Amino acid sequence: MADSLPYHLLVSVFFAARDGNDDPDAFDHGGDLVHWDSMESAADFALVSKAWLDAGVFALYRSISIIGEEAAELFLRTIRARPERAALVRSLVIGLLADEEADAEAESNKVLEVLEA
Repeated sequence: MADSLPYHLLVSVFFAARDGNDDPDAFDHGGDLVHWDSMESAADFALVSKAWLDAGVFALYRSISIIGEEAAELFLRTIRARPERAALVRSLVIGLLADEEADAEAESNKVLEVLEA
């Protein structure tokens, strides 16, 4: 039965499952002017069935967070293998983890690649 749910309904399920949905006046990240709700809590829904994957990818890529060089590299690998997913991104939170200036420069370069992608 789960395999036969319509795409638009599945997308609604993913968005309803996102973090921060319990209080419409509170956001997971940011403040009053800029906010972002994580979709990470909805990721497991994409694994329910193969029929749910397309709706899950659409919802999960709509709002992403890339913090650090490792996350940036993983995102870039995905975009190289599936370039159509870059067009799904509407909100992007991006940041660095490096403490040392030399490490921060390398990490910044990787983050810039994400922005270009």
